[in-house]
Amino acid sequence: MNKKIMPFFCTLILFSLLVSAGLPEIKVSLLNQDPDPAKTGDIVELRIRLQNIGDAEAKNIIIETLPNYPFSLLDEEAQQLISSLPSFPEQENAKTVRYKLKINRDATEGTYTLPFRYSLTKGESWTILELPIDITSREYAQIFSIDKVKIMPGKETPLTFTVTNVGNAPLRDMIFSWKEPKGVILTVGTDNARYIKFLEP
Repeated sequence: MNKKIMPFFCTLILFSLLVSAGLPEIKVSLLNQDPDPAKTGDIVELRIRLQNIGDAEAKNIIIETLPNYPFSLLDEEAQQLISSLPSFPEQENAKTVRYKLKINRDATEGTYTLPFRYSLTKGESWTILELPIDITSREYAQIFSIDKVKIMPGKETPLTFTVTNVGNAPLRDMIFSWKEPKGVILTVGTDNARYIKFLEP
């Protein structure tokens, strides 16, 4: 055989051996979050799916969450180990891990990215990825004061209620009403409902 052709055949044989041996390949995705969307100040549970879409078994997979604002990890391990993940279609090729995180109460509404990383080499090298998490702001109004302490029987008396938005999101299209349990305080010439179109935090 021509000596110039020999290296080419050797390379081709080596490539064929590598292909036949196969390699694991991991796909990481957010399966779901509970609640969805999560509210600021709440605890959200994430279910992360790891799937081996390669041609060989993956062993000792390490996955780790790297929480940043507005997320913080609760009292659990950031790293989780999956001892084995077979290749499809021989066996079930996916596993699910769970994380619980606290959401900062001052965060604004939007979609945030939560960094993760995983390793197929026992932590010697890592693959970084970011998963999207949806967050809504907490809406909360409170009556801070009423301007009258006593009302004279038989006398019309104006009442002023101070309604304050103590949440971190704007309030829109609110209906405010009140009810006196004994029915002795009644509105005059109108109902007791008032409409608030917009209230800033």
